[in-house]
Amino acid sequence: MSEFFIKIGKEQVGVSEEIYKEYYKMKRRERYLEQDIKVGRIAVDFETETIDFVPSKEDSINRLIELGADFEDDQMIEDILCDKATL
Repeated sequence: MSEFFIKIGKEQVGVSEEIYKEYYKMKRRERYLEQDIKVGRIAVDFETETIDFVPSKEDSINRLIELGADFEDDQMIEDILCDKATL
């Protein structure tokens, strides 16, 4: 009988320790990509007694335009990104 279990659907499935660790590493990475980098957070430094806002690592085109970014080119942003990705 396995000591490690992962939940698949509504069932608990017994797995090896190696599979258990990889599964939760994968789940943590998924949460990081879907949530952690998309929202800003507040960082508290107890030693210096300061509080800082850490903005999200993802940005919107509307916010960039509000900050003064210039996207007045005839080419669409999506086209520019596709061109750079293919290079």
